[in-house]
Amino acid sequence: MWYVVYNQEVLQRLRRYLKRVLRQCLIVVYKVRASASARRNNNNGTSAAVAFIMSHP
Repeated sequence: MWYVVYNQEVLQRLRRYLKRVLRQCLIVVYKVRASASARRNNNNGTSAAVAFIMSHP
């Protein structure tokens, strides 16, 4: 019986960890895309969007 409880705890921790990793990946991808589009069209608001996302994790 303790195995089930332990398993749920591990699953919750794993899910939380995966969410954090996924969010980091999304932030990195967004930053890369934003910087690429900023190079294309001379930085109109993309850095502001990145700053907003970085300050709201």
